[in-house]
Amino acid sequence: GLTLALVGIVAAVNQATMVGPVVKRLGERRTLLASLVVAVAGLLLMGANSGVLFLVAAVIISLPMYQASSQALMTRRVSAAEQGELQGALGSVRGISMLIGPGLFAFTFAQFAGPWRSLGLMGAPWILAALLYTVSLVLAWRVTSRADDVVLPVPEPAPPIYAES
Repeated sequence: GLTLALVGIVAAVNQATMVGPVVKRLGERRTLLASLVVAVAGLLLMGANSGVLFLVAAVIISLPMYQASSQALMTRRVSAAEQGELQGALGSVRGISMLIGPGLFAFTFAQFAGPWRSLGLMGAPWILAALLYTVSLVLAWRVTSRADDVVLPVPEPAPPIYAES
């Protein structure tokens, strides 16, 4: 419980303070790819260790900014009229993953970590997650291009219009 709370706190601070400056410096594609690499590394550490290294790895996996970067890249690839459809599709994929994920990882844990299992690999769910993130990394690498790293300037807000009385 404490590990997940720590991950949540670090992730919230990360999203609030780091995403903007990192994306501004690296661009969305490089931020996406780098954060997926960090996530894979953190998940592999969690799968291989326990104790203090497990907590360090938990903090590491909360740092990636792949969600913000991937969503920004996707929203730029569709028209304004298609934004609702895209957001609905993303919500559906998230919902399906939240439906499948707990059972898949519980099954994986039961298959590899039970006392009757010869491997006794307690970190199997984390290693499976690292494999899934690796697939995401390869897909992100293939689907995006270096042109996606261009940092678009933020337009200046229009001056206020005052009604004459």
